[in-house]
Amino acid sequence: SSAVVFVGGTFQSVYAPPLTGTGLGTSHSHSYVASWDGSSWAALDDVDCLDGCATRKLDGTCSTNCGLDGAVSALSVIGTYDATLYALGDFTLAGGRTVSNLARYSDGRWAPLLPSGATLRGQSSKLSMLGPA
Repeated sequence: SSAVVFVGGTFQSVYAPPLTGTGLGTSHSHSYVASWDGSSWAALDDVDCLDGCATRKLDGTCSTNCGLDGAVSALSVIGTYDATLYALGDFTLAGGRTVSNLARYSDGRWAPLLPSGATLRGQSSKLSMLGPA
């Protein structure tokens, strides 16, 4: 098993050049956060959101944004094999759920960290974790 790199920011797609050096590369839609496993990019979409997708585009992808709806300013991970990713940024939805600028991604699902109705005000750009792996 190889390391996975998580990337967050203001991007909405990732371009992957062709592996053989011939032909055109591919652009993949990733809403502000993506992972790289050493050979390919993957969206961090919510599996429940994807399973419940009512409307699909011509290419078969879900019309609903099942990732984040705004820029990511910080990411942090706790754990190794059953890792949980924490994201902080200028987003209010993650996987179709209200998350108010702070969310966690684990087992293919986004979830809020703040109690319902709570929000972070102002800008934050740092995220640190303390706890067992």
